[in-house]
Amino acid sequence: MEVMTATITEETDMTHITTRRIRGRALGLAAGAAFIAVLSAGVGAGAATLVTSAQIKDGTIVGRDVKDAGLTGRDVKARSLTGKHVKDGTVTGADVKNGSIDTADLSTNVSVAMVNGKIPSGTTVTGIEAFDVNSDVAGDYSVSVTLPGRASAALTSDVVNFGGNSPMISDGSPGCTGTTAAPTAPAGKVCIYLIAAASDSASFFGTDIGGVISDQAFAVYWFDDATSSANVFAKFTWAYTAP
Repeated sequence: MEVMTATITEETDMTHITTRRIRGRALGLAAGAAFIAVLSAGVGAGAATLVTSAQIKDGTIVGRDVKDAGLTGRDVKARSLTGKHVKDGTVTGADVKNGSIDTADLSTNVSVAMVNGKIPSGTTVTGIEAFDVNSDVAGDYSVSVTLPGRASAALTSDVVNFGGNSPMISDGSPGCTGTTAAPTAPAGKVCIYLIAAASDSASFFGTDIGGVISDQAFAVYWFDDATSSANVFAKFTWAYTAP
């Protein structure tokens, strides 16, 4: 009977040992599952707390919050930036792509910016000129005009023409369709619009300056029979459009 009792006791002890091992493994598995659950919750929480532009209050992010060179043109909505977003004096010619600015980008109160001294393509420049002198000598008279920048080609007689149908004009061009109040010119041409002249003036035409070929200046010539008066005058507007 004692042997049997001892055997039972040993089996009982082994049962306790096995139970403890099973419980230890279960606890280990439970702890691992809990760690994975926490890790998953952390990942989920990170994804759930992503911040979008809609959650950012206007004016709360300034330049120092953005890494240098961290933003490019692709990060800015088209036409969302205007002049008021740019600090005065911070943009130079090096910041502007060649050919990216045309007349539509310029204020009517701003002088046309020349590119390498040339009038930008598609830009129309205009002006008004007056000539008045006391003279009773018949002969040829002229007045020269200088553009605010260089034209695309020399301003010769085939480029410089008058508009309108005044009998005083000798080189009228059908391409010059503007008026004295609103002078216009087709691409690559100068158009002149005669406002007034002495009654004994005739044969107005536009050409180069005395045989000097220039891409920035032209001249208007005419004849005046000044023997019938002591005043020679002419007034006109003009326009040039860069091709």
